[in-house]
Amino acid sequence: MGQIQPIVTPAIDWLALSPCSCWWAALFLLTAAALASGRPPRGFYALFTVVTAVLAMVCSGLAWGRVTDPARGPTAPSLTR
Repeated sequence: MGQIQPIVTPAIDWLALSPCSCWWAALFLLTAAALASGRPPRGFYALFTVVTAVLAMVCSGLAWGRVTDPARGPTAPSLTR
């Protein structure tokens, strides 16, 4: 029997995906809240929206810092080979 070859998979840049994950998590939680039988406390949606927006802005800012860094951004030597 031959040896099993490992599957080579590409690396996933989770930091680049984090702004999208914040929005998907927010969409999921708001959908769950809409389908729940009781009413949420007053101001829940406003607070939830602000928290989601702040998290997405922080994640986007971190990703933007990487994009504008010449050593790690889209024109980095490791990405242009």
